[in-house]
Amino acid sequence: MIDKEEYILTIPIISGILAIIAILTPALYGNTFFSWIWGLNIVTYGSSYIYAAAEPLTLYLGFLATLLILIGGGILIITVYRFKKHFVKKDKLGLYWIISGFLIIGGVLFYLIIQLIYMITAGNLTLLIPGFGIIGTIISSALAFVGGLLYRKKLR
Repeated sequence: MIDKEEYILTIPIISGILAIIAILTPALYGNTFFSWIWGLNIVTYGSSYIYAAAEPLTLYLGFLATLLILIGGGILIITVYRFKKHFVKKDKLGLYWIISGFLIIGGVLFYLIIQLIYMITAGNLTLLIPGFGIIGTIISSALAFVGGLLYRKKLR
C-alpha cells in the first residue's frame, strides 16, 4: 500500500514541471501580440516578425522574473529528489515548498508590475489577455503552497 507521503510528494513535482512549462509559453497576448516572461515578443502585422523587449530594462527585469520562477520550480523538483535520497530533513521539506511557491508567485507578480509600468509609460494601454505563462505559474504556486501545507500538516 502506498503511503500518503507518496501522494503528497507528487504535488511539488507536478508544480515544478508546470512552472518550467509555463515559462516556455506566452504570458500575455492580444490580437497581434504575444509576450513571454523572459522578454520575447512576437507581433504579427501581415508578415510575422520577432523582437526582444523594446527597453533593455524591461528585458533584464523579465529575465530576473524568469530566474525567480525557474529557481522556485527547480527547488520543488530537486527537494523531492534529494528527499528520496535522504539528503533533506523531513521537517524542512514543507517549508522549502512554501518558499518555492512564494518565489514563483513573486516572479509572476514582478513581471506583471513591470509590464504594467512599461505599458503606462509607453502610452500603450491595449487589452492583453493572460496566457498560460501567467496562469500556469499561478497554478504552480498554488500547488506548491498546498503541497507544503499538506506535508507540514502530515508531520503533526
